[in-house]
Amino acid sequence: MITLTLVLALAGCGAKDDDDDGDDDGDTASETDTDTDTDTDTDTDTDTDTDTDTDTDTDTDTDTDTDTDTDTDTDTDTDTDTDTDTDTDTDTDTDTDTDTDVEPEEGLLIIDGYADLHGTWEGWEELLLRGDLGFGEVACQVHYEIIPVAETDACDLCETAWVVRLGAPEILVGDHCDVTGYDAATIAALEDEERSYGLALDYLGHSNVLMQDLDGRWEAVSYVDWDAAAETIEYEWDLGYWKW
Repeated sequence: MITLTLVLALAGCGAKDDDDDGDDDGDTASETDTDTDTDTDTDTDTDTDTDTDTDTDTDTDTDTDTDTDTDTDTDTDTDTDTDTDTDTDTDTDTDTDTDTDVEPEEGLLIIDGYADLHGTWEGWEELLLRGDLGFGEVACQVHYEIIPVAETDACDLCETAWVVRLGAPEILVGDHCDVTGYDAATIAALEDEERSYGLALDYLGHSNVLMQDLDGRWEAVSYVDWDAAAETIEYEWDLGYWKW
């Protein structure tokens, strides 16, 4: 009898624990309906638009439509460097009319001479080149002596005629002698050159002239001023015009 009572008692205690659901739902084991399913939308559905819809970075018109960089007329249309007329249109060097339009000098070359004909033919000559068509400055002057060698009767029209020899030439002005063909070598070659000179009075009925034997033929080469009393002559023998 005692045994039966104990069994019933034990059985009754076990049944009470199972049915008391509403009494102790905060039981640790069964009713953890704190959604293990973790419906904590805080983490899963993080609609924190801070990262996703950050229009601050995506539609940053500051970079895309930055008219400051794209339409920087400051660099593209820098007329300061492109249209530098200072270097391109330097008329100072291009249009130097000073050198281009210089007219050449033209001068007259003559032999200026003097001779004493009193029983001889002794005197001097000078090659003279004068600018301005013979009226300007002396551009070439070469002096040499006329030394008599022997009298000759080869000139039928002459009052007197002589074979003469040229002395050593002396260059007094040598700026432009070479333009006339008288360079240093040609001038030096004048020394000891022999010529045949003669004086013809009233040549062809109207003038006194200096005659010269040119390859066997006597020709008038220059007018002379004849001083009958002193028996001297002076002459200017034109050799032509030269430019330099």
